[in-house]
Amino acid sequence: MMTKQLYSLYVINHHEKLLFLPESLAKIPEMTVVFGSAREVTKVRKIPRGKDGIFLTRALMEALAIPDIPLKLNVIVSGSECLIGPVVGVFTAGFKNFSQAPLGQRTFYFAKLLANAQSAGVLPILFGVQHIQWEEGLVNGFLYDRKKDRWLTLLVPLPNVVYDRIPNRRIEQLDSIQNLKRKLQKEYGIPWFNPGFFNKWELYQRLAKNEAIRSFLPETILFQNDHDLLEMLKKYDHLYLKWVSGSHGNGVYEIKKDKNGRWNCYFRDEEGRIHSFFATDKASLIRHLNSDVTKGQYIIQQGIDLIKHKGNPVDFRLHMNKRQDGTWTVTALAAKVSGEHSPTTHLVSGGEIKTIEEIFLDTENRHTAIKRLRETALLVSETLDKLSSGFIGEIGLDIGIDQKGNTWLFEANAKPGRSIYSHPSFQKLERINHLFLFEYATALATTMFTSPEEIYRQIESRESIVI
Repeated sequence: MMTKQLYSLYVINHHEKLLFLPESLAKIPEMTVVFGSAREVTKVRKIPRGKDGIFLTRALMEALAIPDIPLKLNVIVSGSECLIGPVVGVFTAGFKNFSQAPLGQRTFYFAKLLANAQSAGVLPILFGVQHIQWEEGLVNGFLYDRKKDRWLTLLVPLPNVVYDRIPNRRIEQLDSIQNLKRKLQKEYGIPWFNPGFFNKWELYQRLAKNEAIRSFLPETILFQNDHDLLEMLKKYDHLYLKWVSGSHGNGVYEIKKDKNGRWNCYFRDEEGRIHSFFATDKASLIRHLNSDVTKGQYIIQQGIDLIKHKGNPVDFRLHMNKRQDGTWTVTALAAKVSGEHSPTTHLVSGGEIKTIEEIFLDTENRHTAIKRLRETALLVSETLDKLSSGFIGEIGLDIGIDQKGNTWLFEANAKPGRSIYSHPSFQKLERINHLFLFEYATALATTMFTSPEEIYRQIESRESIVI
């Protein structure tokens, strides 16, 4: 039988390794205490009545490398073992040599993320490849102190579970990153969630095999030769070319035929500037695109006549979280309105974040739209979860609604951006998203603690299914 409860940790100056637990947990005289990858067999004593929290001697704290700072953590007891935490590693790259801004401009996001960990009863450690001390089995990572608004450097054991926040595909493919991920997962048995990025073409191929989801997918083919694009231009007056490994709207070209029969193409450069060119016929359009687009690395996707807000197309970002019990939930639902002539609805391209109430003024229409968006998002999330090669705790979905009320899936993001939370109406929801992430991390770590064979079974069953 497993029990789990949140307790404040207190240290007692004593040379012997002792753990003091409430009477309800102190059932046996000796237990194996687990903190991150550290394990220590210790004697167990009952806490005197009237005392709140759990007490560890300094000798036990040092043996487990538990930092001597105020902590309130989960205490999970299963049989003769006791897990304190878990220690949740937040893995990323791009660290700077500034103690109070360890990730430069990205520091603020990680401060918000780690600040919400306490209510989930976990110890979150921000770390990169360079912070692991393999011989000692320790991580010299960062913890954000919300009360004093500062970053602390802490030496703790390797984490129980890792949340992957590598910023982009290029860094993800570095040998040092891949080797670390492989070592922690395979040799140390540490569950790792949200690994990797989705490839747009592979994702489409997988989802298109699901009959229930196929109707939500715009027709999509891989751009392998000029004939592919020519055939799609014959079928549709509105198309998108998307880089298979693109994100945040990078590598997206929008092609539209106007009433005069001219083809207009819009795209965004790396600085966020919108560019355009025009072609009077398909052949000249294809010639122009061939100078920019690498065949085999782009998909061609049917354009959809989306609902509009003040004349501009609208799609919706649904931020999905996996809960402790394995079910998916919609944490945030935001409308994204495209900027003028922008090929996407991203903020960097002049897009705007709106609430769904601002898009659907009619209550009945709004409720209908919310219902369809949620149903589509839940079905897609559950399917992606089954298809993924790793554990997934969150997904960002971009879904559109056409003029007839049908829903269309445009994008699925394994590492969702956070731009929707810049809107005042969604800032509280970002805290809920963070809480759900740490609760999911706790659930993974707990399963690894109580039933490791279940984690290994899931890893083995997913290894042959890669997105």
